[in-house]
Amino acid sequence: MPRPFIALAALVAVGTLTGCASDNEPTNASETQAAEPETFTVVGAIKVVDRDGIDLNFMDDLNVGDECTTNPGYGDIAAGAQVTVLDSKGEAVGVGSIGDGELTVDGFEMLGGGSANGVTEGCKFPFKVEDIPEGGNIYSISVGMRPDYQFTRDEALSLTLVLG
Repeated sequence: MPRPFIALAALVAVGTLTGCASDNEPTNASETQAAEPETFTVVGAIKVVDRDGIDLNFMDDLNVGDECTTNPGYGDIAAGAQVTVLDSKGEAVGVGSIGDGELTVDGFEMLGGGSANGVTEGCKFPFKVEDIPEGGNIYSISVGMRPDYQFTRDEALSLTLVLG
């Protein structure tokens, strides 16, 4: 009796062990990662440079880096406003929002007495849109009532849209 019983037990054990592995399940981490789509992040800012578009009621008290807002003509450019990234077909592939505005001064050229020449004041609103699927080179940003702004994949980490 020991011989047939041992043979049957060995057959059951081999069948049980081979049944544990499935052809449909990945066997290592690289196979699992390959199934996930690659994505990237769009990082940029919208800068309003039109003096009439920026609320500068207290200009004497404002400093670079202070929070700023826009006037009604630019009311669609404000903290919390939606930013949509579109693919080359015009389909939405990601959504983010605009952050708080920050007063900026660009083009500073200090001359002899500390005066500034070529100063451009602006209210800069940062934005970030994450998890944009890879697969194209041309994308566009849609913000408020503004025309879409086209950009390439290579420009995605440093966009600046200037209004005004």
